[in-house]
Amino acid sequence: MRLLVEAGADVGLQADGGATALMLAVRMGRTTIVRRLLASGAGPNIGNRRGETALMLAAHFDRLD
Repeated sequence: MRLLVEAGADVGLQADGGATALMLAVRMGRTTIVRRLLASGAGPNIGNRRGETALMLAAHFDRLD
């Protein structure tokens, strides 16, 4: 992931269902990746098709340090 960000990958890119890399990292409890994505400009308030945001997922799953 670090290499992709350093190469200029779009950290806000959304999959077909609207999920972002930040949402996936939150769901998996990958705190280091979440921090790196946020520092690279990933938006915690971007919603998926159901209106869920990474911030909402973090509160729901409570897996981050």
